[in-house]
Amino acid sequence: MTRKTSRFRWWLLPLPLIGLLVLAEIVLRLAWQPPLLYESNFLLRPFYIAETQDETSTTYVTHSAKPEEIFGQSGVPPKPMDPRQISPARIRVPKKPGTVRVFLVGSSPIYGGPGLTRFSLSTYVGKYLAVARPAVEFEIIEAAAQQMSADTLGEIIEELAVLQPDFTLVYVGGAVPTLEAPGSHETADAAPILFKVANAIGRLYLVQVLGPSAQRSLKDAVLTVDNFLSPGDRHDNEINMQKNMLEEARRKMEDVYREMAVAAKRLPGQTAFYEVVTDLAGSPPIWSLSFKKLDPEQSKRFFSSLKEANEALANGQSTRAEAAARQALAIDDTYAEAHFVHGRALLELRRTEESYNAYDRARESDASHDRLFSAPRRQLAKALNENHLPLLPSDEAFRRNAEQGVPGPDLFRDITHPTPLGLAVLGHLGAAWILEHLPAPAGQTTPVLPSPHDLLVALPPPPPTELMP
Repeated sequence: MTRKTSRFRWWLLPLPLIGLLVLAEIVLRLAWQPPLLYESNFLLRPFYIAETQDETSTTYVTHSAKPEEIFGQSGVPPKPMDPRQISPARIRVPKKPGTVRVFLVGSSPIYGGPGLTRFSLSTYVGKYLAVARPAVEFEIIEAAAQQMSADTLGEIIEELAVLQPDFTLVYVGGAVPTLEAPGSHETADAAPILFKVANAIGRLYLVQVLGPSAQRSLKDAVLTVDNFLSPGDRHDNEINMQKNMLEEARRKMEDVYREMAVAAKRLPGQTAFYEVVTDLAGSPPIWSLSFKKLDPEQSKRFFSSLKEANEALANGQSTRAEAAARQALAIDDTYAEAHFVHGRALLELRRTEESYNAYDRARESDASHDRLFSAPRRQLAKALNENHLPLLPSDEAFRRNAEQGVPGPDLFRDITHPTPLGLAVLGHLGAAWILEHLPAPAGQTTPVLPSPHDLLVALPPPPPTELMP
């Protein structure tokens, strides 16, 4: 009788280790909350009070930290001041009788930073209110910071209730939801399936507990497995990656805006949101998310027409530039740069409405996160309408105050950050809304507010220490 030799099953060896890893993942998910970048457990609440009589006087405040937790035992603020290192709470609760408390909530487009009050919306809202109601004590409190995500902005709105606002103005521009980073520079070389694998690894708590650096390193290691794609495939991957991130942001924004609107509806006093505005005429597209697949001959004619349009603009030949841009658009009417160049030519020909529409088409195809526009704009309007909250017409106000009828460098420093004139436009709009809901004292009427241009002329020059950011 032949004895059967048993085989050692090597594949069983890793099973206990896999079981331990699965158990550890389950325990971590039950007992540990991973930190999120730019979320509340990393970001101190950014409040400061701006005095209405002196736009250079600001006091940074927060209600979420003790002095020694921010400044150390010395109590001396670090230099230069960081938006996350702000001084202890000085917001009075309850309010001083007769005080009208106004909160301005938003991200970097309305945040002036320490001393940079020309680039702070609170300066201009405060000035307008002081002009209209000089006998009223307004307390303008700016709850804004750089790099604030839309998620954090929503949390701040929820927490404002305890601070008893009379009026709250919210600007959501520049604040996008926290997105899952796909990896570093190697991502463009990776096959699409590896993005999913890398992101799945990044979501494991076992990886997150190691910290952001380890998380990125492991994801990048996966993404570098396939490093032999053709240049065309890499380009398609870049576009698909950007499209996926923009789509994820749009999906998340719908939920975030709904939560913001619900939280804002619960606030004491009156709350309004600004319509988001972006630069049109001064900031060319980064690159186009949309384009048609052209054969070599079509591609040659398209880029030849686009080059001719740009050269004509450089030589002051607006009519020729407009015709050349139109020729390019006849071949591909989805390409962002072609619409932008067409908009420039139309603006120089003083065909303002057509120019605005061309620039708007360019914005819709731009790959920039900061130009997430139509879909989020509709989502915000829908969320506010469902909760019976007003949306202030910023776009109309910017077009009305733009030098050539299309928002450009006179109103924006870059794609999303307004100039002092742009902030004065927002200040005029916000102050006018507040004054509509703030009864004038008996026997008095609200004076006509100065235009944003006139307000800037009346403001004193900035101090020498205030530098352009």
